[in-house]
Amino acid sequence: MGLLERIQAASDAVEEGVVFSERKGNSRAQRVVFTFEGIDCPNCAAKVEEAMKRVPGVIDVSVNFLTQKFTLEAADDRFDAILDEALRVGKKVEPDFSIER
Repeated sequence: MGLLERIQAASDAVEEGVVFSERKGNSRAQRVVFTFEGIDCPNCAAKVEEAMKRVPGVIDVSVNFLTQKFTLEAADDRFDAILDEALRVGKKVEPDFSIER
């Protein structure tokens, strides 16, 4: 199996919208995987990821250009607000960036 086939297999294994919830200190955190559109190069994906990492409340974030997956880990009780802010910041860097909710 070549590199592209392995990447596609890994991408297919990560289901969109999968929610992982775990305890982080005294609060719960959730990690959700989304499919994204509007990023045309790996460098742009890295810039979006770096900008999102600075959003208050983000525990971890990954923007994978090859798989077109966006993963956000944030506090469970504020997840939607943190997601909205991360998307707003991502759009400032890459205006066409969007996710499927």
